[in-house]
Amino acid sequence: MLFLRAVDNRKHVHAVFFQTMVLVLSLSAVVLAELKPGTRAPSFREKDVNGRVVDSKQLSADAMLLDFWSTWAKPCETAMPQWESLHRKYRGKGLVVIGVAMDEDPKLVAPYLKKRSISYEVLLDAHGKVSDSYSVREQPTTYLIDRQGIIRYVYPGYKPGLEKTVEQNVLLLLKRK
Repeated sequence: MLFLRAVDNRKHVHAVFFQTMVLVLSLSAVVLAELKPGTRAPSFREKDVNGRVVDSKQLSADAMLLDFWSTWAKPCETAMPQWESLHRKYRGKGLVVIGVAMDEDPKLVAPYLKKRSISYEVLLDAHGKVSDSYSVREQPTTYLIDRQGIIRYVYPGYKPGLEKTVEQNVLLLLKRK
């Protein structure tokens, strides 16, 4: 009788373990769901490097380039001057460029930007609130978002020459006025 009870308990433990694993894996899939072109961009409200609150719902732009990066990632360092160039070229024509610094130490960000002459808005996302809402898994990851708040293009990583493709797509979004 004692043996049968132990076997039943073991079956119960296995069943509970299996159900728990299915639940955890299902929730992980939801959390890690990649944002693809055609989906609505999550809104955000976060402080920038100067302590000013930036609310995406208050931004007015025909196109927004949203770039997730870190100070320690070399590809980010290579990409940022390209986004700065687009910012300077198209800021008066409807493009807003926003960087999202994913560094754990926000004190590293302002000197990094100053050294590289980055003038576009940069948010501090040390706790990952914004990057988690965008399911960022690679740095840099850059999104191009249209005036209706729809993600039109996603660029994970950076390779030289990507800036040409991004600029062409920015121009397409700016022409949709």
